[in-house]
Amino acid sequence: MKFLIFNETDGVYAYPHAVRRREAERIIAKLIQRYHRQGYYASVGGHIPVSELVLVLEPSERPE
Repeated sequence: MKFLIFNETDGVYAYPHAVRRREAERIIAKLIQRYHRQGYYASVGGHIPVSELVLVLEPSERPE
């Protein structure tokens, strides 16, 4: 099964392709590391602490 990475903080998808769970978890970890290095997440509502960023996996119905 493949998943989409959804950014609940901004209501958008954080990655453009459906990927397997293990790959999605790796991508989320890399995204969070990047935001920690810059010190914040730049939300559409302004800068927020990385701890408030919510990324979730949604099952994809798209064949990829």
